[in-house]
Amino acid sequence: MMVHLNDVTDVQQNSEPALIKELPPPSADSGLDNTFCKHGWEVQVECTADSDESVSNGEEKRWIGWVKRQGGVPNSPLVDSIFHLILLLLIWSFLLAVFRDEALPEGNVFNIFILLVLSNIAGILFRLIKLPGLFGMLLTGIILRSTDVYQLSGPFVEISSIAREFSLAIILTKAGLALDPEILRKKAFTVVKLSLLPCIGESIAAAVGAHYIVGMPWLWAILLGFVLSPISPAVVVPTLISLKERGYGEDKGIATLVIAASAIDDVFSIVAFGVVLKMIFSAGEGVSTTIINGVVDLFGGILAGLTWALVSSLLPNQTDIAVVSKRSAMLGFGGVSLVLGTSALNHSVIGSMGSITASLFANIAWCAQEPSNLKHNPVANVLSVVWRYTEPMLFAMVGAEIDIRAIPPSMIVYGIAILAVGLVGRVLVCYLALFGAGLNMRETIFVVLAWLPKATVQAAISAQALDIVRARKDVIASQDQLELAKWILNTAILSIVITAPIGSIAINVLGSRLLNKTI
Repeated sequence: MMVHLNDVTDVQQNSEPALIKELPPPSADSGLDNTFCKHGWEVQVECTADSDESVSNGEEKRWIGWVKRQGGVPNSPLVDSIFHLILLLLIWSFLLAVFRDEALPEGNVFNIFILLVLSNIAGILFRLIKLPGLFGMLLTGIILRSTDVYQLSGPFVEISSIAREFSLAIILTKAGLALDPEILRKKAFTVVKLSLLPCIGESIAAAVGAHYIVGMPWLWAILLGFVLSPISPAVVVPTLISLKERGYGEDKGIATLVIAASAIDDVFSIVAFGVVLKMIFSAGEGVSTTIINGVVDLFGGILAGLTWALVSSLLPNQTDIAVVSKRSAMLGFGGVSLVLGTSALNHSVIGSMGSITASLFANIAWCAQEPSNLKHNPVANVLSVVWRYTEPMLFAMVGAEIDIRAIPPSMIVYGIAILAVGLVGRVLVCYLALFGAGLNMRETIFVVLAWLPKATVQAAISAQALDIVRARKDVIASQDQLELAKWILNTAILSIVITAPIGSIAINVLGSRLLNKTI
């Protein structure tokens, strides 16, 4: 920049010779502007900036604009796939660094990694064709196990069992948060009827079928009944929410009714399953003692859940900037600790009931502190994200327990027969339970259809008996118990494979035809 001073009478010319220099006045066509400073000096400034600096500024602006536009990379399935591919490579690199040889091909960690990756892909593909993603995950596990691609050995068998229990804890905690206290209060009688009666009816029918069709002992038959009886929120709830958002069934609150009842249905089945499981594997105890211990465990779980709900409602403070993250951690890790800890102590009923009770009453307290949580619970949203990543772990690993080659055709036929008997019992009792609920025939048919799909709970609990038999085979278990445990697992898998896709398609296709639309 060049400075011309026409009047320098007030400045000592020799004081700063390097900075101030008398120059000739500019010509008219020099391109210089004349201005005056506050001291009255006439200053002429040349406005032609340095060319290199101009280019640098232009490049910087273009670079900033390119970054803001993310380099023109679109939001597309291809880009999302590339992101997940990079993420998978990073995860595998981490596994290699930690587990070394086990993370190489044919190692146990690598087998688990491949199982989870492929089950995720299968889940995405099945959702694209409007089928439950869990169905694809389950089939992936079955196929990989039946083709010897997936095999575990050593401590990794136990790790697989722990992973399933971890997923069960997430399901139970989500189920507690899904219970709407207001709906339970307003429609308590209908909700209780719809949740308990069909569940009990199917359990009894399936138990009778298992006892007389394949000669299963009564306790094992009842255990199978409670495995088959829960419906699947993972299949039913998303479809019901979609129908609700479009206005179908809103005049009778059908979606809310079914969702609330489904949560209680699952809770009751899981707790009853835990009690019967304890009765089967309680060596040296009489039936009355086992029942008493089961009831004690039940109330112990309620007490543990209430205690943890109180702690979670007090800590952290609701004004904490990270309150959602901290509450999610408190409730999530609390549920996982209850389920895993009590399972290790052979008191799994305490863990199941405790995690559900904790999430239910913690949610009630949070809603009292912040009424907006009644409609949008941020902790439930966090657990939904966690479930998104634990879902493949659960369904794929349960499917990987099934080797199709080892299942005799007769077991498949008898398993389908037991399932059919149980479903008939559920349908009949469900019709009876809906009397007096204010629903017409079409709406009743829809609720009955929505009450059929099996998936989530079956995957979570069906392998527990088999895990116990394997863990105790050197002390108590017999070959008969091993076969009975496999019967329960295989029949549960059949129930998922048959009812999940059929139920999902039926609800999607018939929902808009059977329910009234509120405009």
